[in-house]
Amino acid sequence: MKNQEHGEKLIQEYYRVAPRIVANIDILPESKDIYKQLWEQDIRPCLRLIESNNYKDARERYEITIKRLILEYLNKN
Repeated sequence: MKNQEHGEKLIQEYYRVAPRIVANIDILPESKDIYKQLWEQDIRPCLRLIESNNYKDARERYEITIKRLILEYLNKN
């Protein structure tokens, strides 16, 4: 991702917010379901895009996902 447009910024943001998102999900009783849904609806499709060398769409999907997760799991506190 670092070779993508704004890639370095996205990586820095990931390391800044991901641990907090995970911590907030982990305390929820439905955390296993949340992770399963995240894998099926966001991570797996993104990996498929990467495997098909469709890096632009993978990055866009990642950006949409991380924005949603920030809204859902960081801005509630």
